[in-house]
Amino acid sequence: MSNHRISTPILWLAALVLQLVLLAVLGYHYQTSDEGTWELLFRGLMYLEQPSHFQNSFIAYYALFKGLYQWAPGIPWFGLIMWLLNYLFMGTLFVALNQALAHLALRRKLV
Repeated sequence: MSNHRISTPILWLAALVLQLVLLAVLGYHYQTSDEGTWELLFRGLMYLEQPSHFQNSFIAYYALFKGLYQWAPGIPWFGLIMWLLNYLFMGTLFVALNQALAHLALRRKLV
């Protein structure tokens, strides 16, 4: 029996290539929606004093973004992390679909 699975590094590379192709074809649309507002909030530029509920609402990643923007304020950290999360999602999806399809092909071969 042959294994129909594609190697995992190739799948992760395919996810990266897909993202780069989509970026080239569709363009870069960061800060055309809420991203700019979120970035201003994390940078501390939206209000003179940060709203008290803001830290509570985003407690999971508020300190991370605040620290990153203080360390290197010129880098769009929010956009980079959103891109990284999208890449991780796509890569994981490719790997999961590959495993599911390989399992389905094996089941059909056995039946």
